[in-house]
Parts: sequence; C-alpha cells; structure tokens
Amino acid sequence: MKECPKCGEKVDEKSKYCPNCGEKLIKDEEELSISWFLFSFKGRIGQKEYLWFLAVEFITSLIVLIIITSLKMTPEESQKFLTLAGLIFLYPILATTVKRAHDFDYPGFYALIVFIPYLNFPLRVITAFIKGNPKENKYGPPPKKKI
Repeated sequence: MKECPKCGEKVDEKSKYCPNCGEKLIKDEEELSISWFLFSFKGRIGQKEYLWFLAVEFITSLIVLIIITSLKMTPEESQKFLTLAGLIFLYPILATTVKRAHDFDYPGFYALIVFIPYLNFPLRVITAFIKGNPKENKYGPPPKKKI
C-alpha cells in the first residue's frame, strides 16, 4: 500500500489513480522524456540534470558564435541571427529553470532571472550547484534521474 500525496488515502501499489480524489499516482513515460524535460513547466529537476542542460546550452552558444564568425556576417545580420537563436532556446531555458526553482520549493517566477542581462547565466550556474529540497514538496517528489 502507498499513500496518495494529495489526500493521504491508502492506495494499492499498482493503482494509477487515487479512488478517493482521482489524483494521478503513476507518472507516464512521456513525462520522463526529453520533451517533458525541455517543454514542461511541471515537476522538479535535480542539480545533475540542470547542470547538463547548462553545459549543452553553453556549447550550443559557442557553435552559434562560430557560425557567425565563419560566415562573416555584418553586425545587423549577426544581431538577427542571435535574436532568432535566443528565441528558439528561450522556452526550454524557462522550462528547465522553472523546474529547478520547484526543486527549491520556489515558484516558477524565479525563472525570470533569465531576463537579467549579464547575470542570468552565472545565476543559473550557481542555481545548479545548490542542493534542492530532499523531501516531497507542492511541486512533486524529489527528482530522480529522468533523462
């Protein structure tokens, strides 16, 4: 038997939903996928997953800069290219930062740090090294390896 996190009702281990309140008890495989990691604002992610995301983001940024340099773009063209690349990556950056904030039991508004010029990346790196809440909170159970 396990306990429903929403209402506290004792439920059979294999149950997918709580018979008392209807709360979903088993995560779908889809929720544990890359699409969940990059595009969902629900749940929590741990330090390791967030640090990997930051590393991939940093390497991708270097590749974009190499492309700009090798194509010898004008400053106007470079600005357009960087704006487009930034917009493409904005949603995944916000989604992962919100889930990391949830790990601290902070609301998703914490993710607005990504809009602070020059401080956003350093603040997010610092966030990656701070331990999250080891217990279940209102955003879900402690993160496990999800990807």
